Amino acid sequence: MKVLIFYASYGGGHLSAAKAMKEVIQKKYPSYEIEVIDCMEYLNKPINFITVKLYEEFAKKMPKMWGWVYRKSRKGFIAGFSNGVNRMLTNKLGKLIEKINPSIIISAHPFSTQMCGILKKKGKLKIDVMTIMTDFKYHEQWLVRTSVLREVLCVK
Repeated sequence: MKVLIFYASYGGGHLSAAKAMKEVIQKKYPSYEIEVIDCMEYLNKPINFITVKLYEEFAKKMPKMWGWVYRKSRKGFIAGFSNGVNRMLTNKLGKLIEKINPSIIISAHPFSTQMCGILKKKGKLKIDVMTIMTDFKYHEQWLVRTSVLREVLCVK
């Protein structure tokens, strides 16, 4: 069985969650192949570098400004822009998933959750996708408005 775990480098929580999942799976199922990938670094290294640095600077030096950006990313222009970028990058992520051919995907970042949801909606992804919600509460970035919303977010 192959497990693919996605995260993104915006803060340490997404990577910590991904590593914790890998550790638990390895202990319980030592024969499983597990791959942990920074989805944004894979998709576009220059954009990833710039956005991670911006995130780090905002979070350290201007936490109130970062709070404002974070709140605005829940809905509106920032969420819409991000959703649009994610839609453009979806096919490249789909090619990676196809190449790795995992049995299941675990996502520890909303961008990869969104992209997997888009792939599911298009019928290009048939395997289960689980999400580890690493934010304080879900917001627009965690959602994909599709008929597979419940499946993507593992909401019961």
